[in-house]
Amino acid sequence: MDNGLHWLDAAAQKADLVLLPETAFSGYWLGGKMVEFAEPIPGPITKIVSEIAVKRNSTICFGMTELDGDKMYNTAVLIGADGKILGKHRKVHLYEADIESGFSAGDRLEVFDTHLGRIGILVCYDAFYIESICVLDLKGAEIVLIPSVGLSKPDDIERTMRSWEIVLCANAKFGRCHIVWANKVGMDNDLVCIGNSMIISPEGDIVARGGASEEIVQASILLQPKAPRSGRRPEVYGLICRECN
Repeated sequence: MDNGLHWLDAAAQKADLVLLPETAFSGYWLGGKMVEFAEPIPGPITKIVSEIAVKRNSTICFGMTELDGDKMYNTAVLIGADGKILGKHRKVHLYEADIESGFSAGDRLEVFDTHLGRIGILVCYDAFYIESICVLDLKGAEIVLIPSVGLSKPDDIERTMRSWEIVLCANAKFGRCHIVWANKVGMDNDLVCIGNSMIISPEGDIVARGGASEEIVQASILLQPKAPRSGRRPEVYGLICRECN
């Protein structure tokens, strides 16, 4: 945790908005051990991050394991520069590791008003369901934060990276928003965390990109007013809202 807080503090000194990866202060594919890192919101880790947000006058989003009663959620928390919790997103689409760890699925896609703009949040695998970003677009998201643990087998990194590029650029285009993707680096069990954190424009252009080691990836972004999405035909989209086998 100390290393993660060090990088968080360093980034918060440089930026108005900081994003850390999914399950930022623990491992990811931990199975039953994940409960050891579970905390309520608010709780000890949100208190620590809130103090950094106030000290550095920075808005911060990070991934954590949330404990709510007898349920655990893979959650991203958004904390304002005043230290207050602005919102949270519980991962809606669970990956294999989430299920093994005992996470419950979230059931909301929300956008939060901040002094920096309207911010939406997805967690990792949520981005692979394009319906998610379309909902956030319709709710007016200008920036969408995606904390992730993008994993790959050691011999499949190039293909995995290309898959993420396509998905993230598509999210930016379909969401008509800036995408900020923070991904872990290093190893998680025998899998590689591929890093390559990115900031992507609403046009789908990668404007900043990291590598495979710990670093701060930074860019300046300019928000533009979102025009109404004319021409939509909700009456013909019914199938994507139904249960499918």
